Amino acid sequence: MSSDSKATANVGPTTQAQEGNGNGVRALEEAISGINSVLAREGEELSEKDLAKVLKQLEAAEGVADDVEGKLDELLKNLGGMLEGLEAGKGGGQGTTPGGKQH
Repeated sequence: MSSDSKATANVGPTTQAQEGNGNGVRALEEAISGINSVLAREGEELSEKDLAKVLKQLEAAEGVADDVEGKLDELLKNLGGMLEGLEAGKGGGQGTTPGGKQH
């Protein structure tokens, strides 16, 4: 079995979400870097072109941040559901003591 087929077999919803989050984080970092480079020019006033560029990058960064926030909210919702399921399953075994012995 080649490493390519292993990589393909592992691609699932979690891996795809992680790749999407990684791309979002990179896009956010790039936008912030661009904003910082324009704002780092001390002693210079921003031209209208530079200001428009900063505003466009801020809007892009906001969009990426909103997307990442939505994905994190969904992840927390899923984890909460998993936790509830585990707790509900745990409640079914109330006839045992912490040591695992029956009452």
